[in-house]
Amino acid sequence: MTPLIFMLPETLYPILDCIRYDTKSLHSCMFVNRTWCRLTAPFLWRAPFKERRSSLVSTYVKCLGSGAKGKLKLFNNFPQEALENPTFDYMYYLHELHYPTLYDSVKSWCEEQYLNDYIGDDFVLYPATTILDLLIVRFMSKARHLTNLLIPSVSHRKGDYVCLSKLAPVARKCLPRIRYFNCDNCIPENLSIASEFCTNLVRLDIDCSWENDRDVSKFIKSQKNLRQLTVTKKWPCLNDAINFDNLSQSLRCIVLKDNCHKNNGGPLSVFMLFQNLEILRFDNWLSFPEHDVESLVSCYFPKLRKLSFIRCKPKPDMIISMILVNGSTLQELTLTWDTSQLDQFSVIWAIASNCPNLKYLDVPITGKDASELSFVLKSCKELENLTINHAIDDVDYDVDHCLPLMGVMIPEHLYQLNIFAPWKFTPESLRGFLMTNCKNHLKCLGFYKNFTNDHLKVIMEYANEMNSLSYLELRWCETVSHEEIINAKKSINVIAVYNFAGRKVNI
Repeated sequence: MTPLIFMLPETLYPILDCIRYDTKSLHSCMFVNRTWCRLTAPFLWRAPFKERRSSLVSTYVKCLGSGAKGKLKLFNNFPQEALENPTFDYMYYLHELHYPTLYDSVKSWCEEQYLNDYIGDDFVLYPATTILDLLIVRFMSKARHLTNLLIPSVSHRKGDYVCLSKLAPVARKCLPRIRYFNCDNCIPENLSIASEFCTNLVRLDIDCSWENDRDVSKFIKSQKNLRQLTVTKKWPCLNDAINFDNLSQSLRCIVLKDNCHKNNGGPLSVFMLFQNLEILRFDNWLSFPEHDVESLVSCYFPKLRKLSFIRCKPKPDMIISMILVNGSTLQELTLTWDTSQLDQFSVIWAIASNCPNLKYLDVPITGKDASELSFVLKSCKELENLTINHAIDDVDYDVDHCLPLMGVMIPEHLYQLNIFAPWKFTPESLRGFLMTNCKNHLKCLGFYKNFTNDHLKVIMEYANEMNSLSYLELRWCETVSHEEIINAKKSINVIAVYNFAGRKVNI
């Protein structure tokens, strides 16, 4: 029998909120008793379509109105159990709607039920398209808590995307509540109606694959409190939007990703208007034309905390200029650059000289400049997390001459160190670094490639002596035996092993 205290909503609700992402546990809670079932259902059904689950389609079809169910009866062999009344109105609980996975789930469900097209006198009904349209209308009208809406086009065929203009009556009520919107610029009608009603966004992710910057600009300009903007493929021309006060004051984070073309799109110099920007990230953004970069690197962001260039190849001069202008406020810095052009020392020197408040640093280090890392260790006293990554096409190089001495320079707050560059060092050098010179109680360590059983034994000694190391990550360390890793688990709580392809290996 369940204790009375766990039957009270004010007691049970905070507990369920703590496990709201644990689907398996929530599912078990549904079967304790009626009270638990009633209180658990809203958590379990807030975001059910984050992955394809055709089994959920029957449940949502049950939540449709009588008129919609009558339309579905036109399909031969439509399952009668899907037309019954549901235990709860599950649509009311929905917080996040991921249309691509809903689309895949409905298509799979229709195939599993062997549903065929209905051919009338002057019209044709397609099972998947009909069910999707009915569900979308019902979601938008009934899901009072819907705040996350993801409706990128699945394809360009009719019926394979959400057309907001056709859903205008329910969209007008639903869109003002949306706080996170994910879409693309392939459907101008969607951007048009979103510009009118979907104006309270906190986060917007938009794929700009097509040439309709005018609609994108209008949509972005309509936002009242947008804080995070992620743009894929191409930065739009925002010339009509840059003077809009709300956007210039509210925007905190800009992410540009997956531009594989020479065309950068609109000018990045408009960033200078976003004076409250805290995060600027380039991820797989390969376009840095000189005429645009000159304006970007001179932009000063008084509140910039995070700057990232991931899977990019900007010129070192570009990075150096941005660090010189904005380095004093940076707390997190993730960099990649074209090391073939470089005097890399100048990048490291720029970091050491201008970024005193860094707490997180992830940079590539080539062999000839490994010893120059000492400038960063001496200057960045607040550093907590350091990842030394490898430069592309860089060869293995020996660091026995400098690794032990680096232990003396490690900032006192550093608790995580990843050496993912192709460094070669003996177990004795590692012992000198960790056991003799380094006074930190490191919690997390990571190593790459040139790591052996003897190195692992040194790590075990360190873990047993300091009693602080809880996580060890080994990447492409193929000479480390399975037996030694099992033995090391006695001293280290978590050991994560990845092969040369970056896939995790089960231990």
